[in-house]
Amino acid sequence: MKRKHVWGCLASLTLLVVVVLGVCFIGFVWLIVSINTPSPSQEVFSPDSQRVAITSVNQDRSDPTRFLCVIVEVKDASGELLHREITPASDRMRWSIHWQDNHELVLDSSDVGRFVIAEQPNGTWEGDFEQTEEQPVTPQDSDSTDVDLLD
Repeated sequence: MKRKHVWGCLASLTLLVVVVLGVCFIGFVWLIVSINTPSPSQEVFSPDSQRVAITSVNQDRSDPTRFLCVIVEVKDASGELLHREITPASDRMRWSIHWQDNHELVLDSSDVGRFVIAEQPNGTWEGDFEQTEEQPVTPQDSDSTDVDLLD
């Protein structure tokens, strides 16, 4: 009688181990597939709908610092490419993009922060990190040569 009970417990335990291992295997496969699958491309229209920002992921391995980074293309209403930039934002991190106004795109990324792509007065587009008031002023940025040092 006790042997039947022991075999029943072993069978239940074996089944539990198989189920747990199966779930772990499925989770591992899902993780590998999601890591190797770039985010789908997005189209984000400007507030006046005259321009569209199209995002994709850089698959070119020639520059390892830009591999799997977010690409932003800006096109006008006729589909003409106005600007293309491989941003420093990794597609493997969380990111979002939106139009600040009809002449400025903002890419917020958890790895590099805020990257702004803006139309310049001469009609060209340029991407750069946004400068905010919260950023500390470094001695190189300061006009003053006076430095207070703690004793």
